[in-house]
Amino acid sequence: MNPDKEAIYLQNMQRSMVEVYNNIEQLLTTIPEDIDESDLTPDQCDVVLAVEAIESEWIIDPEIRKEMSCINWTED
Repeated sequence: MNPDKEAIYLQNMQRSMVEVYNNIEQLLTTIPEDIDESDLTPDQCDVVLAVEAIESEWIIDPEIRKEMSCINWTED
């Protein structure tokens, strides 16, 4: 790959990751830190689904995604 294109590509990937993470953080402002799925409102359920969809696009492996998720489920 052309070094100039490679640098531009890297900058765009880094910018995209920052934007994705900021989007996830903004979405999660409506969700309590440790959530119990049964206590979520319908709007909060939509937020959780949106975050899970974003995470599934960026973290392919489901086990790794579960470990790294920005959503902190309460353990029973």
